[in-house]
Amino acid sequence: MYKVLKELFSQLDLKKPQRFFVIDDSVLPKRGKDIENVSFVYDHCQRRTILGYALVKLGLLTENGYYPVDFSYWFSATRHAKSPAEVIGDPRSISGQRSHEAKTYTKLELALQMLKRAIGHGLRADYVLFDSWYAWPSFINAILKIKGAPHVICRLKDSKTHYEYGGKKYRLSELYQKVRKQLKKSKRTGLLLKRLRVKMPGSHKAVTIVFAKGYCEPEAESIKGKKQSAQLQWVAFLCTDNRLQAATIIKHYTKRWAAEVCFKECKQLLDLGKDQSNNFQAQVFSTTVSFLRYAVLNYLNETERKGSPGSLFEHLVDETAHITYAQKLWKFFRGLFKTSFSKIFELFKIEEEFQSYFSILDQLISESVPFRRCET
Repeated sequence: MYKVLKELFSQLDLKKPQRFFVIDDSVLPKRGKDIENVSFVYDHCQRRTILGYALVKLGLLTENGYYPVDFSYWFSATRHAKSPAEVIGDPRSISGQRSHEAKTYTKLELALQMLKRAIGHGLRADYVLFDSWYAWPSFINAILKIKGAPHVICRLKDSKTHYEYGGKKYRLSELYQKVRKQLKKSKRTGLLLKRLRVKMPGSHKAVTIVFAKGYCEPEAESIKGKKQSAQLQWVAFLCTDNRLQAATIIKHYTKRWAAEVCFKECKQLLDLGKDQSNNFQAQVFSTTVSFLRYAVLNYLNETERKGSPGSLFEHLVDETAHITYAQKLWKFFRGLFKTSFSKIFELFKIEEEFQSYFSILDQLISESVPFRRCET
């Protein structure tokens, strides 16, 4: 996948600033308990455990669009009682690496490995974005230790993590209570913001935390009948680049939504997670093809200015449907002409073979109508 992406990137102008790595994960539901290595994983969208795979993805957001760069599967220890034994390959072989990594490593470790591989292949970004699930101090510190690593911007959750501020240590909620009266409205975002410098556990370097009131994220898909969760009164973001202003940190973090859009469009338009094979390697191949198609569509979207990958895909689908209809129409008339030629030659007792005339007509029609297929 890296070779294809490098070829695409070489055709685009990527010298502009502000490129972002985006780490995100999603669940690929599976109905069959006989599928290799399928397990029960928690779906944050449905807020329940379902049978399937967890898919961790690393993407690169540029001025030219969003591109899936790498992905990894992850298995949980909870499996269906009637599922067959796990099929874990040899990590020394290419075919066995995916299943071995999915079984051996956590999602945090998988994300860190993908980030190292991307940087090792020469891909660069200014920041890496992820949501609160990945916002662990150990994970953030591990990223900062990578040679050539970008700065981190992430959303925080109120956990047992303590941050040092003013010589004392506070949990995130305690820190908010200390500074909540200092929040001021930002003209750029319309939110109440407060920016402060703290020290994170496991590191002596200072990082920036931004508290915000009024912030909310869009939902990728609203489910009818689903109970809407109450909006938090405040949220917090962390940034390791202490030069950024509070409003800029919020603006940068919202770019993470491109990863959610990618998952949604790949699932709805490019059959991500819909492979029906019981073989795990077939599942991996299907995911690779879906992400490669998305990258190619993004490239075409940029060069042809279609507006969004979804609209470009719909344009190609409409074009294919038009060609398919023309094929069916000509098939009907072809049969009609063939019968007509046969009856005319039989009625007038013409002994000459009519097939030669019919072949000329078939060739003329085929040249005037674009009988072809659009695989994408």
